[in-house]
Amino acid sequence: MRRLALTLIEVLVVMTIIAVLVGLLIPTIGYARNLAHGFDTAQRIEAIARALGGVAESGAGRAQLLQEQAGLGGVLDFAPLKAVMQAAQANASAMPTDAQADFVQMAGSTWVQQRAIVQSREDILEAMPPKAGGVAASWYATTWPWHWPASDWEGSTPGSIPPVLRFPWGRPGLRLDGTQCDPSRPAADVVAKVSELTLQRWEGKISGIDNETITDVPNAWVARGDQSGSLSFLADANQTAPVTNLAAVRSDGSPAVLPGTNLPVTANGAVPFDLGQTSPLRTIQLLREAGVIGLGEEGKYRTDRSPSRPWNDSWGNPLIIGYVLFQPERCRRTKTGDLRRAYLLQACTQQYGFNRALYAAVGSAGPELHSSIKKTWTAADDAIALRDYWFQIRAGAAAHEWTEDSFGQTPPWVGVRRRWGKYQGSDVHCVLGAPFAIR
Repeated sequence: MRRLALTLIEVLVVMTIIAVLVGLLIPTIGYARNLAHGFDTAQRIEAIARALGGVAESGAGRAQLLQEQAGLGGVLDFAPLKAVMQAAQANASAMPTDAQADFVQMAGSTWVQQRAIVQSREDILEAMPPKAGGVAASWYATTWPWHWPASDWEGSTPGSIPPVLRFPWGRPGLRLDGTQCDPSRPAADVVAKVSELTLQRWEGKISGIDNETITDVPNAWVARGDQSGSLSFLADANQTAPVTNLAAVRSDGSPAVLPGTNLPVTANGAVPFDLGQTSPLRTIQLLREAGVIGLGEEGKYRTDRSPSRPWNDSWGNPLIIGYVLFQPERCRRTKTGDLRRAYLLQACTQQYGFNRALYAAVGSAGPELHSSIKKTWTAADDAIALRDYWFQIRAGAAAHEWTEDSFGQTPPWVGVRRRWGKYQGSDVHCVLGAPFAIR
């Protein structure tokens, strides 16, 4: 009897030890499983990047092909002025081609309204002020602002303006003469004051640069409510004169900044831009171009959360692609010849070796979704759903750490980053690939 009691005690001790060990192992098993899901998701992200990089067709660069097929914004080509005028004279009611759209939609007017004044080169220059420089008003209507302002992102219905960079991400821009700026000789910072709010652009006269007008768009706003911001323009390296007569409005015509606001202005460096400012709104189209989503499977991407699906991460949540397109604007500065509209395209080819590029990064929101994010949705909610997933990814993975300086220095990460972070007070584990360029 005594031996039996001792045996029972021993059994109880062993069972207690086993229970303690199991209790210690369970979190470890969960961690190991989560780690395995993270590695599998990273492999899917890398596979999508490789697939997008392999998209090509004879006679077209990969970036231009994706720009056209995935609807990434910008203008496919800048038709010579002669071709635009010939088309107008041949058919009074003809609609413009995609290559001509930036010309005929200027100042918000319709093609029929504009055709009446399209009789000569001089008429066109008069119709598209300022004559000395800048871009067509339609360029701002279709791609302005170049950076996503908070007001556009945070609305109940997100804006759908495709982000477009006028110079390659992380590279110095071009001067007015088409040569590349020297970032080792930065111009002194100047301060500009907003004096009126009438145009969809910033405009300032700079002394010492052949009296050209420099026109640009504001970079990322730094205060909520768009009360302040900054402007980057490209000028001569020894430019020190102040910028005057700035003006800016949002694309809907409302004031972008208050009159009298002082704005810092810089010159010659790379345009400020970080990975968090890229857009996720062409995710479905880019996944289709990568062969991840088959023809007619767009609906399944929105509703099928099986971890085995290639458009999902290993936890069963959708993969998201943030992108930005580089393409120089149509040139209207004083140049001779019918092809002067494509002058900056040609200058970028000469200076950078390419005149457009797609920058993209693939990410996953991880195993836990914030309560505000929909697991499935309909096509009507694409913009909201994709934006909300991207919000969590960019916050959890600290996408803002990859800036215009990351390409020339030690990058914040290489390959795919798996990172714990905070999103609206919740702990999130997100996965984000480093941005890659397709030219």
